[in-house]
Amino acid sequence: MFNTKSFLNIFKKIAILSFYVFSLLLIISCKSCTTSPEQGDLSGTVLLELEEDNSGITIGVYHLAELDPKIVEINNEYDHPLIGVIINQHTEFDHRFGNLIKSTTTNASGHFNINDIPTGKYNVVAIKDSFGFKYIYEINVSKGDNELSENIALYEEHHLNQEDITEDWIFQTDHHYIIGSEEENSINFAPDTNLEIQPGAVVRINPEVDLTIHGTLTAQGEENNMFWVTSNDGFSQDPIPNTLNRDEVELYHRMELTENCNIKNDLIEWGKFDWANTGLYNEIDGFSIADCIFRNSVCGFHSYEVTLTTVSNLLCWDISDAEYAGIHFNQVEYGKIEKNIVLDCVNGFKIENNFSGEIENNFFSSKLEMNSGIELWDVPGSSVSNNEFNNFYDIKLTGARDSGQSEIKIELNNFRGDNGFCQFSFVGYDNYDCLVNIENNNFFNNSKFIIHNSNYCDTPPEPEKYIFLNNNYLNGLTDTVDIIENWIELVKPWTLVNRVKVDTIISIIDTTGIIGD
Repeated sequence: MFNTKSFLNIFKKIAILSFYVFSLLLIISCKSCTTSPEQGDLSGTVLLELEEDNSGITIGVYHLAELDPKIVEINNEYDHPLIGVIINQHTEFDHRFGNLIKSTTTNASGHFNINDIPTGKYNVVAIKDSFGFKYIYEINVSKGDNELSENIALYEEHHLNQEDITEDWIFQTDHHYIIGSEEENSINFAPDTNLEIQPGAVVRINPEVDLTIHGTLTAQGEENNMFWVTSNDGFSQDPIPNTLNRDEVELYHRMELTENCNIKNDLIEWGKFDWANTGLYNEIDGFSIADCIFRNSVCGFHSYEVTLTTVSNLLCWDISDAEYAGIHFNQVEYGKIEKNIVLDCVNGFKIENNFSGEIENNFFSSKLEMNSGIELWDVPGSSVSNNEFNNFYDIKLTGARDSGQSEIKIELNNFRGDNGFCQFSFVGYDNYDCLVNIENNNFFNNSKFIIHNSNYCDTPPEPEKYIFLNNNYLNGLTDTVDIIENWIELVKPWTLVNRVKVDTIISIIDTTGIIGD
C-alpha cells in the first residue's frame, strides 16, 4: 500500500537538499565572477576666446603619465635642498604620447559629458585646432556624476612667421605661440624688442626653425606652472585618439640667445625645453639658468664663448648626440654647474676649451652604452667634487693642454659606473701638462677604476707624472695592476695609497653626510 506521508517526507528532504546545493553553487559562481569596476561621468564647459559658437572642441580623458621611478627616488632622497626638478604630472604629461581613455566634443554652448569612465584620477585635455590646448591635471572621477569646478578657456593661437620681429611681445599664460613656417626657418626678435614669456605659456617652434633673440628676454616660470618650449609637431586635433610615435617627432632647431640679448634679472627659470636639436643655445655672458628641464633632444643647454655661466637644478634627460650633452660648455671660462640630475644622456656634461670652474653636487646615471657622465676636453683647471656617478665612463678626460700647465681636481665623489676615471690622450698633444689630482673618492666600479689610454698618442706621457691619487677607496682592491689598462705597469705611489674607504664622503646636499656605502 502506497504511503503518502513517507513519500512527502522523502520529497521534502530532496527539495531541501536541492535548495542547499543550488544555493552553494550560486555562491561559488558569484564569488568566481569578476566584479565590474565602478564608473562615473564627467562633465564641464570649455569656452573659446571671443567666440559665440563653442562646438567641436575635443575633450580627452587620459591616464596619468607614468613618473620615472629613478627620478622619483632621487627627488625623495635629495629633496632638501632640491637638486634637479621634482617631477609630477605638470612636468611629465604630454598628450601627444598619452594613453587616451575616452573622448567627446562640445556642443555650441561648450558643454561636454563623458559617460562610464572607470573611477580614478585622470588628466583631461581640451583641444581645438587654431586654439591650442589646455591640460587639467589629476581630475578625480568618482562613482556617479562629476563636474569640473571651473570652465576651461582656450585662446586663439598666435603665429609669428615674419623673419624679423620689431615689436614687443608678451607670451601670455595658457596661450599658444607658433614660431616659424616651412618658408621661414629663422625668426629673429630685433635688438630693441622686449619678449616676455609668462608662466604657463606654450611656445611651439616648427621643425628645423630657429627662434633667435637679440633684444630683452624675460623668461621666469613657476614651479607648478612652467613655460614650455617644444616642437610644433603632432599637436593637431586629429591625432586624438592616436598616440604619436616618439621616433618620428620632428625637432625644432634651437632657441638662441645672442651676445646682444639681455636677460631680465640675469636669470631664466622654471621652463621646459624638449624635442629640439638644441633646447637653448646661449652666447650671453654672466647669466644663470635654474630649475629647468631639457630632454628628448640632440643637445640640452649649450653655452658658447662667454666668460661666465651658472647652471643649477636642471633635469637633463635623454640627450642623444655624442658631440653634445645635456649641459654643454664650449669656451666658457668660469662658472658653476651644480645640483643637476642627468639621466640617460650620451654625455651628461661636455666641458671643452678653457673652463676653470666648479662641477659639484650633481647626480649622473645612464643605461646607455659607452656614455659619459662628464667629458672634459682641453680644460685648464676644473674642480669636480661631491658628485654621484653611475655611467659607462663616469668621468672621461679627453685631450690635453698643449701649452702651459693646468690642473684638474677630482675629489669627494662616488663612482659607481662600469669605469670610473678614464684618461684618453690624442695625437698632437706631445706637451702634456695636465695634472690630475684624484683624492678622497669612493670607487665602486664594475670594470675599471682608473684607465689611462694612450693608444692615440704619438709620444705617450708617463701617467705617474700627471695622475696623482691619494686616499681613494677602490672597493677593496689590493693589486693595483687590475685598475690599469693597456701598457701601464705598477706605479709606486698608487701601491702606497688607495687603501682607505672614504666613509665620510659628502652627500649631494650636505657636506657632512654620507652617500651610499
